Amino acid sequence: MTVKSPNFFIIGAPKCGTTSLARWLSEHPETYLSPTKEPHYYSTDLSNRRIKSESSYLSLFSGVGSAHKAIGEASTWYLYSKEAVANIERQHSGTRYIVMTRDPIEMAHSLYHHNYRVLHEDQPTFERAWKLQGEREKGKMIPAPCTEPEFLQYRQACALGSMLERLLEQVDVERVLHIPLEAMRVNAKLSINAFLLSWS
Repeated sequence: MTVKSPNFFIIGAPKCGTTSLARWLSEHPETYLSPTKEPHYYSTDLSNRRIKSESSYLSLFSGVGSAHKAIGEASTWYLYSKEAVANIERQHSGTRYIVMTRDPIEMAHSLYHHNYRVLHEDQPTFERAWKLQGEREKGKMIPAPCTEPEFLQYRQACALGSMLERLLEQVDVERVLHIPLEAMRVNAKLSINAFLLSWS
């Protein structure tokens, strides 16, 4: 039996509501979301790839049924990755992308608190962590438990404008659904329906 491959990707950004979006989409009977969130198979330039073999990746979609029109996965660092979208386009030409964003300052603070909670960050305040970005870019002052030091570069990690520009240089705008977190907060159902209607 041939396993169907994804035709849409939630590519970011982290701390912007993607977990809620993925959960809501997965509840729709015509949508299939990979049960493993954040496989990051296509972000070959980053250290956070949970799945590295094609067979393991395709197995995430073994549960796709005949009723599923929208088949996707959510890896929120694909937008940040310089290689992910190009890798996706090579294997899934014509696929669609969902991008969630929020105020970059809010995102940076939220990312800092997440890193601190999981022990990837050891600075007691956001301000101190921000000031260390230059040293950390040189490989210094990286907390021992941190396996993803690139995600301590809060300025780069939250430069959403430049990431969106890079995405739209590679993908037609008609294939990108951009949902600001503020819009999701106001009317989540409207945002989701806008996406699902594109398959009708």
